[in-house]
Amino acid sequence: MRRLLAEIHDGLRHGFFEFTLTCEVIAQERRHLTLHAGKSYQFVIPKDNCLAGNTIDSCDGSDPHAG
Repeated sequence: MRRLLAEIHDGLRHGFFEFTLTCEVIAQERRHLTLHAGKSYQFVIPKDNCLAGNTIDSCDGSDPHAG
């Protein structure tokens, strides 16, 4: 999540950017996440880390209950 937010903030600072995020389910129900934001980053996330209680909703990631 920190990498995603950092790339968005970097793009906003520069003014013009394209941000693409794709996800697919792979072996053992893990998620393969690919971020394209000038550069490409790939992450493999265990299923348990994708459960609702582990999400970040606020802009700075500090408050999962912010709306």
